[in-house]
Amino acid sequence: YRYVHSPLLYACANGAELDVIKALLFHHRDRLTAQHDESYSFYCDQDDASACVWTPLHFACMNGSCADIVRVLLAHFPWMASVQENQEGRTPLHLAVVYGSGLDVVRALLEIDVVADVSDLSNLAVILDGNSRSALHLACYYLADPTIVRTLLEACPEAAKYASLDGSFPLGEAICNGYELTIVKNIALANLKAIHAVGGLLPVKALPLYHELLADLKDYQHANHT
Repeated sequence: YRYVHSPLLYACANGAELDVIKALLFHHRDRLTAQHDESYSFYCDQDDASACVWTPLHFACMNGSCADIVRVLLAHFPWMASVQENQEGRTPLHLAVVYGSGLDVVRALLEIDVVADVSDLSNLAVILDGNSRSALHLACYYLADPTIVRTLLEACPEAAKYASLDGSFPLGEAICNGYELTIVKNIALANLKAIHAVGGLLPVKALPLYHELLADLKDYQHANHT
């Protein structure tokens, strides 16, 4: 690979303000028509621009950029939202969750599914990283704010069904990290098959919440059958 670095990428990697990002985008506006412009991709094969593995959006989501910066980048480069970097296969949404971006950033990324005119852009919340973990899974593992977990679950309940390569589920991570019962229950309801699968994998400290979940689900199922 012959790697390409861009001013826009450096700006996002170093926490530049919104005005700086806008100025760079304006300065290079003549190049914005290309779906994969190597000058806006970090590691990129110059002979195959579609092979980019890091983008300014990845760095913006890693470095705590505000939602306005994320939206500006998405407005110019909607395709960046679904790019998976080649180290751990993570999209900007994965990185936003792992590095503690706020709820407004997560929502900005999820909204691209609705507003972007990109035919091959799948539901970002269901994309799995190199370890077969969705953004929901990572949120539960890294103890993201409960509102982010709820938002990801609402955006894609299906994500609760996927086990990682080590056999863990979002439900197990949520229980281990002591999320409130309501959140744990909602994750469990999205994947009832995982309830017993995670039971044998939990540490002792997580068992009280697990047993509380089982009791609550029993009451829930009884109430919905009467």
